[in-house]
Amino acid sequence: MATEQYTEDLAIAQKLLERDSKTTEQFFFEECSGIFYFIISHFYSEENNWEEKKMELINQFYLYVIDTNALKGYRGDSKLKTYLRQVAFNYFGRQVEKEEKRKIAETKFYEQEQLERMLEDERKNIKSNVRRGIAKMKDERNAFILQKMFVEDFTKGEIMLELDVKGSHFDVLKGRAKEEFTIYYLELKNEKNE
Repeated sequence: MATEQYTEDLAIAQKLLERDSKTTEQFFFEECSGIFYFIISHFYSEENNWEEKKMELINQFYLYVIDTNALKGYRGDSKLKTYLRQVAFNYFGRQVEKEEKRKIAETKFYEQEQLERMLEDERKNIKSNVRRGIAKMKDERNAFILQKMFVEDFTKGEIMLELDVKGSHFDVLKGRAKEEFTIYYLELKNEKNE
């Protein structure tokens, strides 16, 4: 008796592989739909248009079964419905896992993007404050050094070439420039706080 059932299931599997429309509609979409609905309900939460969503998921599963020739692995040693239940369980489990990984990656990307924007805004804000502090400085050479260093991102060597000074002399000039700048920068901060 069981052998006849499995033989019949082998014939159904073959017809499904051949994409026989009658067998596909009757067996896959009607007889197996309860099994698929149960598995889908295990992995997915009900949502708007739930019946349509379930049918869409079953259609996607059917395409997966056909595209990957998943039925070629069926040898008739169990019921075809049991075999399809296991394939469906594995398929929907992987789909949900992929979706969760995609959401996590998307969230991380969004958070990273937000952080980069915040840091860029902070950099712009700092540069703006530095420019305003430099504009208040009385000593033009001090202002020039800081403008090149912090606003225009010149290297130490490039600034030394423009000023025609050596390393130790430049360090002294830079120290003086920072001292003067600190006075005006603190004034700006106090103005903001008032």
